[in-house]
Amino acid sequence: MPPRRAHKKSRTGCVQCKERRVKCDESVPCFNCERRGLPCHYAVQNGKGPGTSSSRPVKAHNSQTELALSLSHSSKRRLTGKESASAFDHLLANVALPSHWTAQDPELMHHYCMLTSKTLSRRNEVQEVWQDTIPKISFSHEYLMHGILALSALHIALETPERCSSYLTRSSFHLTLGLRTFRTLLHSPTPENCCPLFAFSGVMIIYAYASPVMDDNTLCPLENIIEVFKLCRGILVLEPFMHFVRESPLRLFVWDGLPYYLDSQSLDGFYREFLHQIHRLKQFFALEDINATERDVYNHGLSELESSLTRMRDAGLPLECGMAFLWPISAGDDLFHSIQRKRPYALLVLAYYCAQLHLFRDFWFLRRLPQTLLEEMKQYIEAVTYLLYQYPLIWGFCDS
Repeated sequence: MPPRRAHKKSRTGCVQCKERRVKCDESVPCFNCERRGLPCHYAVQNGKGPGTSSSRPVKAHNSQTELALSLSHSSKRRLTGKESASAFDHLLANVALPSHWTAQDPELMHHYCMLTSKTLSRRNEVQEVWQDTIPKISFSHEYLMHGILALSALHIALETPERCSSYLTRSSFHLTLGLRTFRTLLHSPTPENCCPLFAFSGVMIIYAYASPVMDDNTLCPLENIIEVFKLCRGILVLEPFMHFVRESPLRLFVWDGLPYYLDSQSLDGFYREFLHQIHRLKQFFALEDINATERDVYNHGLSELESSLTRMRDAGLPLECGMAFLWPISAGDDLFHSIQRKRPYALLVLAYYCAQLHLFRDFWFLRRLPQTLLEEMKQYIEAVTYLLYQYPLIWGFCDS
């Protein structure tokens, strides 16, 4: 006799999930209802509502998508198309997690302070902010503590594959709990909480950039990268409070607060060639039979690539990882919609962003992303544009 199949439906889920016959995570509100903007109601059973039992494990939501939705809904410059709510389900959905802190957490904090924090910047003074200032802030803001422990566990999982499974589970636990508080606070930022919110946003953007390359069995990289771009753009909700950040110990995270470094290396050669290639691509768009509005979208994306590289050159070497996120913040929603629809010209613009990411190849969370995206995009690049695709392809797969 075959073993009995496990029960997949929630017995104490919300009314809406029961009516739709889908699994409910039993949080308040549950993830399914929140994602769809529905009211979430529970039937009272024996005097208990959802979450009253302390023994029930926490369920990991699609936490990165939750973050993308909360940020994009709060931001004035949000994506208006249908949300790709399933983009990160393969990472966090349906994972049973412990409902409490464990003895593994001090190890994660130690790893963060001694190792992970030093990988997030190339400048000693910025490393000190990651290593010392961020943990101190997290002592008063538990969601930030969850964020840095989630990042630490992810770092261990990616760097030591033999320990991957247990640390990914722990990372999911901390990410889920951190996001629950963060999403609530992000709706009403204040001068008092804008700095920890800014710090948590930065941690989550780094987490999101690393996540699409965690596993060979992830969903389509192009679907994932759109979710990542939403996270980057979501930080715009804190824009009215950035002067408080600039006056705080986190000021070095804002690039205009960085001291200029003279370095034996130079960006000038890459800069000149990159601008030349962008000019070639703009000329190509001008000659192609493209709708004028669509052409403006592509040219704006290229102009923002040029602008972000100019800021990198002006900041001097060594570059900070946050500069890799400049373009997604400014490129524009219409371009991301075209990338989502796999339009060849939009993918060409994205390919040139991958070439720019070559400058950040020694950061562990950006190491494989350009190659992953370029490989995925090859199948959608038309023959007429393939020569223009060669430039980002060469840089994207260059190790030196």
